[in-house]
Amino acid sequence: MDLMNSLNVDEKVILVAHSFGGLAISKAMELFHDKVHMAIFVTALMPGPTFNFTFLSKGLVRWQAPLLDMKFIFGDGPNNPPTLSIGGPLFLSLNMYDLSPREDVELAGALVRPQRLFSNENIDTSLVLTPERYGSVNRIFVVSEKGKTLMKEFQLWMIKNNPPNHVEHIQDSDHMVMISRPLDLGDRLLSLAKKFA
Repeated sequence: MDLMNSLNVDEKVILVAHSFGGLAISKAMELFHDKVHMAIFVTALMPGPTFNFTFLSKGLVRWQAPLLDMKFIFGDGPNNPPTLSIGGPLFLSLNMYDLSPREDVELAGALVRPQRLFSNENIDTSLVLTPERYGSVNRIFVVSEKGKTLMKEFQLWMIKNNPPNHVEHIQDSDHMVMISRPLDLGDRLLSLAKKFA
């Protein structure tokens, strides 16, 4: 949010998010709606004013890929919810990078880090979106047709429940669209920037 704070009054940005990054740009849209030209959700979580994270998480559970060798860390003790998760080699190669080049899968495995987990309640409390602010920003959703982490059915369900201004579909892409279809995604982003100029 520091970057958004540092922008001059007459400067506007295009925000692009992937996966759970959709939550972060949604918050930026709410706080800095006058500084955001458009927000592009690339197979990303896309909450809305009447579509909070608790509601989103119900869809996530319904269309969830098998967790395979995903590991959970219980930093607050075994009787409390997990505090961190980390994708194992099977989860990464079969659910996230299944259409990506092998060397990128290997690199991802070497660089993978634990991801902090928050309760639905914590996210809903800190991410309150309004039609006047969040809703005033152009939203574009890019569907990954063959994504398994956020399955196509889940992506379409989000779009139906929180319609964006425009939808793009990328064929033959896994969850990591920027790795499996980088040129296609880059072309789409440039085209969208021109279309919504």
